[in-house]
Order: sequence, then structure tokens, then C-alpha cells
Amino acid sequence: MNGAVEYLHKDQLGSVKLITAADGTLVKRSTYAPFGEATDEMLSLTRADETKGNTRERFDADAGLQYLNARYYDPRLGMFIQPDWLDPTQQGVGLNRFAYSANDPVNLRDPSGNAWGLASKLVKLAIKGGDIAATFAGAVADFKTATGKSVSLGRRAAATVSLVSEVVSPVSLRDAKAAKNAASDLLGKNADEASEFLGGKISTLRGGGNEARGIECHHCSSNSASPLSDGSGPGIQMEKPDHSETASWGSSREARQYREAQRELIEGGDFRAAQQMDIDDLQEKFGDKYDDAIQGMKDYTDELEDTAKL
Repeated sequence: MNGAVEYLHKDQLGSVKLITAADGTLVKRSTYAPFGEATDEMLSLTRADETKGNTRERFDADAGLQYLNARYYDPRLGMFIQPDWLDPTQQGVGLNRFAYSANDPVNLRDPSGNAWGLASKLVKLAIKGGDIAATFAGAVADFKTATGKSVSLGRRAAATVSLVSEVVSPVSLRDAKAAKNAASDLLGKNADEASEFLGGKISTLRGGGNEARGIECHHCSSNSASPLSDGSGPGIQMEKPDHSETASWGSSREARQYREAQRELIEGGDFRAAQQMDIDDLQEKFGDKYDDAIQGMKDYTDELEDTAKL
């Protein structure tokens, strides 16, 4: 936070209960109601607030909603504001498409927004008429990348959230619509949009027929400048012709100078600045085409920083 080293202390669900400074000073203490509504006590007002809380997922205080990668969750209601689109007969889903963790939030968690528990199975998600196979190998970081913001199919379901008042009675139609509108505003896109490109851990982005579809992986920052191994670094999926237009691609003098500038930033301890060079390059050349993938990549970079891998 603000350049200072801080440590997140979690409970059995992964919820952040304490944040301490490098010297052991208590910075923040959080308590949670059973369904995740938080009460925070900031003990150091000079430090930035940490948005990761219940089950170690991000909470948007302005909307009062928690983003669980595939869907938004309301900890006050104890329910998702969008229905689950997976087969209700699959383990971890259930017939109530708005329920959180089978209504057992003390023992179960749903980091994906699709299936409670730490799923280790093959799930096929229908996107724009095609199937994308996402293998969850028990690694929550990979799970989040595979079903994160860059595969936000919940946008399609957001328009139907008003049905929650008929499916689960405790919430009013007005409240459900208000929550849906808040989520739509945060997403900043139409509810029926879904990105074709993923962002996150490079090894997760590869395979799955991507080469046949003309999809390549773009390291951010460039692979030669990164302190991480080829497969563990952050990046995004791109169309092959677009990838060849990026500033770090190829062996030209300009590309080599670009990668060297990134290397100097990283060696100076500023991986984010090196990564931002790639983000700026992508957005300058391709507009918002890869923005969802970029967000997924940034989320994975957060994971690397939180686990001291960067």
C-alpha cells in the first residue's frame, strides 16, 4: 500500500481479518457477518484502504457489492444479484441460482461466482454460441483468471435479475433492480456483452485451441524483461496480427529498446510501471478491444503481489 509492505491475515475462508505493517503494527481489523457483510476498523489513517475482504475478494464500497469474478454478490442480502448460468445439477451450483454457497457461508466459499467450494473439475461455459473449456486444478488464482472479468458472462444474466423476487422471496423487486443497475454501472458495458479474450496467468491462457483460432499470448511486461518464468507471468490473449503490432514484439531496434526500458523499470522495483507501458501501448493501438483482458491480467498481478511473488 502506497509503496509500503503490508501483510494480509486470513481466516479459514480466506477472508482478510487483519492487515499489519512490516514492523508488525496493526493497520486494519475487519469482522464479518455470516454472509460477509464487513465492519472495518482502520487503525492507521495514513495508509490506503485494502479492497480485498470477505473470502479475499474485492468489495466495492460505493455499490455495496462484492465482485466474485463471474457475478456480483450482495453481502447484506446474502445472495448474488445475477443468476448462475451453469447447469444446476452440477456440484456446487444448485437449483437456487441466486444462493451463495448453498446458504452455508461459514463452511463454504465461492471465489468463482459460479460454484461453491474449491472446484476441481471441468466446466464448459457457453460464450457467443461456442464452448470454452476451463479446467480448474484447485488453484484459485487460475480459477479466477479463467472465469474472471474477461469472461464476464454475468453481464448477459444481469438483465434478468429482477426475477430474483420470484425465485427467492426475501428481496423486493425494487431492491433487485437497484442492485442490477448498480452492477451495470460498475461494469460500464451492456449486460449482454462478453469478451473473447482472457487475461491472467500466461500458462492458463494457452491451449484450448487458441492457435487454431489465431489467438496468441502477450506478456505484460515483456517476457524477456520479466523476473517471472514464461508460464507464470501475467499477460493477455490477442489476435495474432494485433500481437505483432505491439511495441515489445519482434527483434527490431525499437522493440529491443522498449524491452530494455521495461527491464530497467523492473530492476528498479517498479514492475507495475513496466506493465503500464504495455497497457498504454495496447489501448493506444486497439482502443478498448482488450480492456476486459487487461483487467483480468491486472487482477492476476494483484495476486502475485499479495503472495510476494513480485
